[in-house]
Amino acid sequence: MSEILAGLIGVLVGVFLGNRLALGRDKRREHNAVVQPILVSLLKFRKNIKQGQFGIAYNESDMDKLLGSLSKRRRKKLEDLLAHYWDANRNAQIRDGLGGQVVMLDKLNPVLKEIDAIECLLKLK
Repeated sequence: MSEILAGLIGVLVGVFLGNRLALGRDKRREHNAVVQPILVSLLKFRKNIKQGQFGIAYNESDMDKLLGSLSKRRRKKLEDLLAHYWDANRNAQIRDGLGGQVVMLDKLNPVLKEIDAIECLLKLK
């Protein structure tokens, strides 16, 4: 009788652990699917800066998807990093007399530091 009970408990524990691992794998895939486009955008942004082009580092719709999938603590941290990024971005640009904007190359280091911090937070799982 105890052999049957031990076997039944073993099967139930195996089913429970297998289910938990499968759910974790699915969550990891979903997280990576949302994070991957943002990381690609950040890498392109860094490459463009080295080539002398300046633009926006990420797509807003991708970032909105990511913010919706994060926990409150990680969302707050990412929102703070994004606010610092936008401040550094604004400080790196000045208006010229013709209504355009000029990027000050010597002021790009704070922008790149914020991009680094965002990349560290958005690691693939």
